[in-house]
Amino acid sequence: MDTNPPTSTCPDCVLLRAEVAALTAKLQELERKLNRNSSNSSKPPSSDPPWQRPPPASPTGRKPGGQRGHPGHFRVPLQPTSVQLYIPQHCAACGLALPQTAAPSDPQPIRHQVLELPEQPLAIVEHQSHARTCPGCGHCTRQPLPADITASVVGPRLAGALSWWVAKGHVARRFVVEILETVFKVPLSLGTVVACEAEVSAALAQPYAVIAAAVRAASSANLDETSWRCFRERPWVWVVATTRSVLYGIRPTRSAQEVKALLGNLLQARIVGSDRFGAYNGLPLECRQLCWAHLIRDFVRIGELADGAALSQVCLDTAKAVFTQWYAFRDGRLTRVQLQAQIQPLRDALFAQMQAHHRGSPNPQVRNFAGRIERPFAALWTFVEHEGVEPTNNEAERMLRTMVQWRKNSYGCHSTGGCQFAERIMSVLQTLRKQGRDVLSYLAAAIQAHRTATPPPAIIPA
Repeated sequence: MDTNPPTSTCPDCVLLRAEVAALTAKLQELERKLNRNSSNSSKPPSSDPPWQRPPPASPTGRKPGGQRGHPGHFRVPLQPTSVQLYIPQHCAACGLALPQTAAPSDPQPIRHQVLELPEQPLAIVEHQSHARTCPGCGHCTRQPLPADITASVVGPRLAGALSWWVAKGHVARRFVVEILETVFKVPLSLGTVVACEAEVSAALAQPYAVIAAAVRAASSANLDETSWRCFRERPWVWVVATTRSVLYGIRPTRSAQEVKALLGNLLQARIVGSDRFGAYNGLPLECRQLCWAHLIRDFVRIGELADGAALSQVCLDTAKAVFTQWYAFRDGRLTRVQLQAQIQPLRDALFAQMQAHHRGSPNPQVRNFAGRIERPFAALWTFVEHEGVEPTNNEAERMLRTMVQWRKNSYGCHSTGGCQFAERIMSVLQTLRKQGRDVLSYLAAAIQAHRTATPPPAIIPA
């Protein structure tokens, strides 16, 4: 007995079936968009809903905390500002008075350091310009204060600290004023904090240019971008990360011309790691490294489509095998020649899968995905051939995360000058962090050099 309903040739029935099919497809697309999260798209984990928890990790059988044999971390003794001595007066056994000077046979004292905030932790230096009257001619001469002293009521080190709090600590400027008044016992206006930012921005103009030149001369770099706010405008903040420096640029658009502006004209002189965003398509394919972390999320997403589960599983298994070989190479267990030999069969098998699904999958979304991977396929394996190139764009994403936090806490900037301050100070701070240098000392030296019209300290060591 045939259970299928007869196909009607009624025009109204045909129209209704077409409408139902269109609505069903639209519903499936909306459900697919609704189910997007950090595991199957480029959305950050912070955007995941609270009820969607990551899958629990496989139990290892180990207790939480430090494991036996791991290197210990101990508090480093600091240089004390004062020392309080506790010397016994009488013997605890017989009561005899004890000498107050230690004998050679006495054990070393037990030291316990306590950190405390003094009542007035901020040094306030008053500079006085005195005048004297000449006993001969009666002329009164006043000794002028140095120009770098009268440049601001805030010293270079404090000015650098204020800007550091705002930029790297994402501290609201009004809260900075409250910290100064509550902790440091110094009332300072909001305008003074903003003026310090403008001075820091001017002081870092030359170091920022040096960082830009160093980034453009690097043999490899990682790029990423995210949205920004500047009053009513919606620019984009870009980051270029290398092994020694980090460059931030707040640009009006998210286009290929911004990539060229950041990297300079010599686009073929370096390897660029990025995601598959269209703005990077102008880069030569042989000079690109596509991010495997983004690719894995796409593999998961494809598995949620009809006729995509098989391709998704093959791709995820390949990605796991690729990273297994990469970690072995990174840890020194494989040479580069061995890495290339291990990766080649994985590369060939994945390419065959992309070709097969690009031409034979009944799902157009699966076909389009396979085609988008097949075209720039060679750019997935640049890390296998070139030194200093990694298979992911995680370095740029880590450098961009602090700007995302700034945007969420302070809603970006309110002027072009504020954007300039943001890109300059973050470039300097992250570059110094990569080099393991003292951030506050550098900022103070750069501000002092700006006030005395002398060259700033070197940001890129020779």
